[in-house]
Amino acid sequence: MSSGNSATEITCAFLIIGGGISGVSCAEHLSVLCPKETVVLITATNVVKAICNLKKFGKTLEEFDVEERPASLVFKQSRNVVIVKSLVTAFDPEGRQTKYSIHR
Repeated sequence: MSSGNSATEITCAFLIIGGGISGVSCAEHLSVLCPKETVVLITATNVVKAICNLKKFGKTLEEFDVEERPASLVFKQSRNVVIVKSLVTAFDPEGRQTKYSIHR
């Protein structure tokens, strides 16, 4: 993965694009299942969607709320998750490269 603005490169096992509920849930699960691997989450804003008020009603039935939270707080305990505030400008799955521009 490389930045369009500089020569910064991040090597990771998992790259997730998007700070919505699916991307955040995926990053959270991967950080627990693969604690020795680096998980990169690219999000366009400082806030991401997070699950709160989770209630389980058996093995598969759940009820929860979704709220926006600062990404740094959501992944505070996940040391293997790297958050990149950016916009993806190009993605090459065969070459395993993603280009992004820093979004400040």
